[in-house]
This record gives sequence, C-alpha cells and structure tokens, in this order.
Amino acid sequence: MGAYDEITTGFMKYFSIIERLKPQVIERGLEYIHLGKGDFDLQFFKMPYLFREVIYRTIKKNYFPYTHPAGKEDTRHLLAIMESLSLPEGVEYNYREITLAIGAAQALYLVLTTIFKDDNTSKIILFEPTYISHLDLLQELGVEPILFDLDGRKGFQITNEILAKIENTLAKDSRVKAILVVNPSFPFGRYVEQPILEQLLKITEKYGVFLILDESYISLNLIDKPYRKRTLLKKADYLIKIRTFSKTLALAGIRIGYILANRTLSKEFASRNEIMIGCPPTWIEPLIDLYSLAVIHHRERLDPLSILEIVKYSKRKFEIISPCLKNLDDLYEDARTYKYKLLYLKQLVVDMIRDSRSLGYLEPQAGINMGIFIKKKLDDFQLMEQIFLDTGVVLTPGGVFNIKEQYPWFRLTFAVEPNTLRRGLSRLIRYVDNL
Repeated sequence: MGAYDEITTGFMKYFSIIERLKPQVIERGLEYIHLGKGDFDLQFFKMPYLFREVIYRTIKKNYFPYTHPAGKEDTRHLLAIMESLSLPEGVEYNYREITLAIGAAQALYLVLTTIFKDDNTSKIILFEPTYISHLDLLQELGVEPILFDLDGRKGFQITNEILAKIENTLAKDSRVKAILVVNPSFPFGRYVEQPILEQLLKITEKYGVFLILDESYISLNLIDKPYRKRTLLKKADYLIKIRTFSKTLALAGIRIGYILANRTLSKEFASRNEIMIGCPPTWIEPLIDLYSLAVIHHRERLDPLSILEIVKYSKRKFEIISPCLKNLDDLYEDARTYKYKLLYLKQLVVDMIRDSRSLGYLEPQAGINMGIFIKKKLDDFQLMEQIFLDTGVVLTPGGVFNIKEQYPWFRLTFAVEPNTLRRGLSRLIRYVDNL
C-alpha cells in the first residue's frame, strides 16, 4: 500500500469510526464533543457585524453580475495594495498578479492543473504530515508525490538536512516541477522558519522549479513576531502564494481565496477559471474590498475614499459598502478579536495539558489546531475509538495525516467555546491519565 492509499484509507476510517460510534455515545448519555474537526466554533467566533451588513446590502442591491475570470479589477487592485504593504519599499504587486478563487482548495487546484497541464509524468515534492486533499488532487492529475517525512521530535519542521535531500533530489530528477509547502505547517500550526523559506526559493530558482506556499493560516498568528516576518517578503517568478480570508475571519463556508503569482501564470489561472467556474462569485467581492480597505486604513491611515478613487472603484459596489466605510476600524478590531480569542483558548489547552501525566503537546504558532500525543505505545485509531466511546470526545488521529511517530499523535482543534473546550479536555485528561 502506497502513502496515498494509507492516508485516504485513514481519512475514511476516521469518519467511519465517528459514524459507527456516535449513536452509542449518545445512548450512553455522554455529551458529544468534537475537538478535532479543524474548524471554528461559529457560535463563539461570530461573523463581523460589518460583513453581515455588507452581505445584506449586496442582496438588497442585487449585485450578482458576471465578472472577469480572475475577479473584478478593482477588487484585485485593493488586494494588491494590501499585499504590497508587506513587501520591501519599491516592490509591489500589480492587480494582474492576483487571481480570485473559491477558497484555498480551488486556488491550489488552479495552480496544480496549470503547472501540470497535459503532463502525467512529472513529480512534486511535499511534506508529511499533509492535507489529505492535496494527495487526492495529485492522484487525480496523475502527478507522483515525493514525500519527505518531518520529525515530531523536531517540531515537524523542515530542516537544513531535509533541504540538502531536496536539492539532491532535484539534481537527479528533472521531472520534479514544484515544491508544495504549507506555512504554517499542517496540521499543527508551526511556521516554517524564514531562512528555510529563503533557501527553498533559491533552490527552486536554481532548478527552475515552482515553490508553492499554501498560507491559509498565515495571518492567524499566535506569537509575538508579526506574521509578515514568517513568510517570503518578496516577489519571484518561481514563487506562488495561496491566501484566503476564509480562515482569517472564520468564514470557512464563504470560500474566499486568492493566488499571488507572476503575470504569465496569473493569465493562465484566469483562463482555467473561465473554463471551470466562469468567474469567481461576485457577491464576495464587497467583503474582500471592505477587509482590504480596513487593513490598508489601519496600516497606512489613508482615507478610504482616496483609495477607492485610485482603483476606479465600481459605482454599484460603492453603493453597497459606502455606509460601512466610517467603521473600518471596527472590522479590523473584530479580526484582531479572533486572534485574542485563539490566544486565550490555546493557553487554556496548554495550561490544562501541562498538569497531565500522560499527554504531551506541540505548542502552535498559528491557526486553530495543535498537536497532542499520548505517552503510551498504542495504536492511534484504536485509542481514538476508546476515548470517543468512553468520554464522548473526538480527536483526529495522526494516522489520518500519515504521521509515523513513537507515540500516537492527534490533532486537537482549540477554536471552541471555552466551557465546551474545558469539559472535553477534562474528560480526555482524566481518561488518558488512568489508562
């Protein structure tokens, strides 16, 4: 069985365990608490009120036209201004280097189907643990993954030793066309060190290979250093970045993603978008515009009206967002509130686990998930079953992500209402400490 089959089998096994045991858990009178689902508790992380207002006004104004396959120019222009704030002086993005997508997943699909177009002999380098959907997509495209295992004892980090192996692989195999890096890492939210990213870019440029950075959780920063210091602050022909607001603002189901790449690639992304979906959904544009304006206004203290004039903003969209412009600081603060909530919840988990005899953890630096492990040599799926059946608490086994370590690892999602999180953790700690 290959790596792909192992992960896919593990993913389905995980869901089948929940489906099979949930009725028994409920019959026993246990509260069902899912601490591994990888999503926000939307009762605790509520949508910013300005977004609710903009969605209402978008519907009221009947704003659902077709647009450019890459997204409307003014929206991409605002994104370009916002993203350029993090680049060195004199370097900036052009709106033609941005493509809107239906979330990060479709963005990655656009990138990979463009790079590997009409080519089923090429390869891509990626790292384990990894997203299951990444391997699903590669199998569909007929692209062979070269997987590098990351060591849990080293925080599942890409090391200089791994970089040397990657360069050796590229020197020997000309069929490798891209390297895919998830930053912060999946599923445990650790940033890739900036010197490592710099070295990866040099290697990819040397061998004419694309460096794809999936940065879905990049701005959900849980450490002191600004997240801008945790990515590559530059533009390069072989560098492709995938970003999303879906995670930043707890809007997973609204699916707001975009790609930053050179103009030639961006033009190809737009052509494929036209074939696949016609155009990105226009009703999300006012949401993107408003958040971009909020960030620009906060960072540069620029008058939003002057910015809209520069990008030649649509009159129809201006009618939608204009009542909200006076409250841009509120929107920015709402986004920061999510971060403060996540910091509190992460610390809650860390403080509770520290007192456990049997649980260990890898403290996350970004995102909504963290890695925990149980200091017993047991099978992770069997342990998941036991824990779920006896406590009502669900964790995601590391086997779902093809983690191969001495102890069983699990993904724990801490973006959960605090009292629910405490109850679930208390049951979990009590149970594993008595194993």
